Amino acid sequence: MKRRDSFQRKAYAIHRMSSAAQRYMRATSPADREKARAWMDRWRAASGLRQFRLGNGGGRVKGGGAG
Repeated sequence: MKRRDSFQRKAYAIHRMSSAAQRYMRATSPADREKARAWMDRWRAASGLRQFRLGNGGGRVKGGGAG
């Protein structure tokens, strides 16, 4: 069996993370969502991707908006 190079391993991890994200979107119960979310985080870490967070609190515009 041939060993995969780093690019193939990263591509596989991204593919699995995408599958977990699809399961998260289709989940009907909170338990299923939490399980899929955990797998997304694990595959994200395995692929070397960092979690993206906006500095302004998760996408909300500072100082404006309704409410």
